[in-house]
Amino acid sequence: MNFSSSSAISSFENKSVLVTGGTGFIGSHLVHALVNLGAKTFVLTQKKSDVWRLSDIQDKINFVYGNLCNLDLDDFAQLETLDLVFHLAAAGVNPKHNSSAELTQVNVLGTVKILDIAKHFQVSRFVYCGSCFEYGSGQNLKETQPLVPMSEYAASKSSGWLMTQSFYHRYHLPTVSLRPFTVYGAFESPHRLIPQTIVSALAHADIKLTGGEQTRDFVFVEDVVRGFLQAATESEAIGGTFNLCSGTETSVKTLVSHIIELTNSQSKPRFGAYPYRDTELWELSGNPKLSKSVLGWRASISLEQGLSKTIAWFQKNQNRYPAYNL
Repeated sequence: MNFSSSSAISSFENKSVLVTGGTGFIGSHLVHALVNLGAKTFVLTQKKSDVWRLSDIQDKINFVYGNLCNLDLDDFAQLETLDLVFHLAAAGVNPKHNSSAELTQVNVLGTVKILDIAKHFQVSRFVYCGSCFEYGSGQNLKETQPLVPMSEYAASKSSGWLMTQSFYHRYHLPTVSLRPFTVYGAFESPHRLIPQTIVSALAHADIKLTGGEQTRDFVFVEDVVRGFLQAATESEAIGGTFNLCSGTETSVKTLVSHIIELTNSQSKPRFGAYPYRDTELWELSGNPKLSKSVLGWRASISLEQGLSKTIAWFQKNQNRYPAYNL
């Protein structure tokens, strides 16, 4: 990841940084980056959480055990100071899990809890991870686009964003909100499209899919993490909301074809094997101009490069982690 200049390192070196959702897909990549940059990295998690994505750096991070919905200052007794918060924890990332009540409890009320903690410590930056699904369907979506959440998950993320904005306006908490689009890469959850397709392709198994006409804006996880780091260091970003996207649409059909080609697989895609969801978003792509002008960020890794890196990781690690032995 190209975020290793002396000024970048000094922005995080010896800083006390808290990451919620640090055991998850994007969060674990962010934790690795923070450790590499010399930050004193704390990960808020529950004792029952699986920390397999952090197994190689467990001795370099500090776990803060607590439930996002029931946090209080006692949970943070080990922290004398806190400089930065990255809030990525969320319920409903897997659409098969979590009720509407739990989504509200975690993604809205839990966000308020962690905002209160950040306010108490007077952090220099609070970075909120939103979702592209807040927009609903559309092409070249800008941050000023009216939000049209089409699911309880998307609505709860929009509500968390509004709470974050309210803390910026009322308490002058230095917040930045990010909306990643379709993120992919190593460590991605096995229920997701790209991991399932890669694992099937490597096994030369048929791949069951919907019709595949949907288009998405795929962005590599290393680019996304760089966006989080820049959101935490760019002074002009405070109070703002930014897309992390490539600005390019790719259909599911095209994506699957790329993966089959890159893996030299004999797999056959079975488009139409699954029905489309009732709330299917047919087009979902973002406009990256604001992130480029304010954060100095753009997606630098092409889809082919990112898929090649992801496939290489699966080839090396598929048998290492039970999650991917599908």
